[in-house]
Amino acid sequence: MSAKLLAKSLLERNKIFIFIFLYPFRYEKVKPATSAGFTL
Repeated sequence: MSAKLLAKSLLERNKIFIFIFLYPFRYEKVKPATSAGFTL
């Protein structure tokens, strides 16, 4: 299996975990922007 395929399969398997892990960070970045009146 090539490295690219291996990385893709790992990403697919861990997508939910990565999303849950990164979501609070994304929210913290978005919150000041939206409160300042910027659109996404």
